[in-house]
Parts: sequence; structure tokens; C-alpha cells
Amino acid sequence: MLINCNKTKEMILGEANFGDIPHLQIDGNQIEHVSDFNIIGLQLSDNLHWDCNVEFICNKISSKLYFLKRAGLSTDHLKYFYVTVIRPISEYACTVWNHNLTSTLSDQLESYQKSTANYLWRPN
Repeated sequence: MLINCNKTKEMILGEANFGDIPHLQIDGNQIEHVSDFNIIGLQLSDNLHWDCNVEFICNKISSKLYFLKRAGLSTDHLKYFYVTVIRPISEYACTVWNHNLTSTLSDQLESYQKSTANYLWRPN
């Protein structure tokens, strides 16, 4: 298997003293060290907390909601868009990360869900 060193990243999970760990190199190319990384739609961080994933989700929801506000769609189309686009973003792989959320992160996600629902189910 050929490894593309430009696309390969190194992440050390947990707490480590980076002075003791040599930089990873492949064929003389140093691999970039990252503290968080997006893999299969999940934002993973080296401390194994879900702050960056929740921020990633909230940013995606926010950008989709901005699109909806600009589109001027009917209420039925807005609800369909929510069910097919926005809700899957907020629930993607939640079985992996949801049980480890702090109450602050859970409240942050809930706030985005409520603001979306308030916009979509507003009276005409």
C-alpha cells in the first residue's frame, strides 16, 4: 500500500509528553501532528473530548439554517429539508459520542435544535 504523506496525519491520543515522542516519518517525510481530525464525519480530538465535534455539528447546522432563511421556501419544504438534511447532521454517529457529552455540550446542541425548530415551525 502506498501512503500519501501529504494526506497522512499523526494524532497521539491521551496525555503525552511530546518531548519524549519522536516525530513520525515515512520515507524521510515528516508526518504532520494534529490535535483534532475529521474522519468519516466525526471530529476526533486527542483528548477524547467531544467539544470539537459538537462545534463542528453546530457550525454545519448553522450554515444550513442560513441557507434556509435565504431560500424563502414554503413551510412544508422547510420541514422536509429539516428532516432530510439538518436532523441527520445532528444525529450522525450519536451512539458513539452522545453518552460522553457534558451538560454544557448537550445544552449547546439542544440550543441549535430549538432555534432550528423555532424557525421552521413558526406561524405563517
